[in-house]
Amino acid sequence: MRDDGVMICGECGDPLVEFNRVDFKRIFSLIVVGVFLAPLIVLVFAFIQDHKRYLPRPPHESLVNLDKLSIHDLVDI
Repeated sequence: MRDDGVMICGECGDPLVEFNRVDFKRIFSLIVVGVFLAPLIVLVFAFIQDHKRYLPRPPHESLVNLDKLSIHDLVDI
């Protein structure tokens, strides 16, 4: 670093210039990556929600209590 605060390259002695980190190419590439990954992310979330819908319910949440059910309830005579 020089006396005036400018950083100097250690190998060649040129002053180092700071560039803007956000430029058009980077913004465009992030948009393109988002466009290609969005359907995949939506598909994964839809699969998880669909899979949760068909999981078996615990016995206490079933609609019919099998302890009180008799054969006469099942057969119409």
